Amino acid sequence: MAVAKRPRWVLRADALERVTETRRQVGKTDEERAQNVAGAFSASPRVKGQKLLLLGDVLSTAATASEAASALLGVGRRIGADCGPH
Repeated sequence: MAVAKRPRWVLRADALERVTETRRQVGKTDEERAQNVAGAFSASPRVKGQKLLLLGDVLSTAATASEAASALLGVGRRIGADCGPH
């Protein structure tokens, strides 16, 4: 991943864990998407206090990214987010 090659940046694939299986988001309303991923992620205590950048591959309603960011905010100081092509 090119982002991890930047000076002082570390790829932490273990920073976030899916703790609940969820159904596909396709065909769901915004509210259904948010409910579907509620509580689905847990952040690792190993990233406590670190500055984090959350990267995703698809952004439609941002329900998944928002839920992942919420989990990470519980242990990190700040989060930046980006997604692939919009």
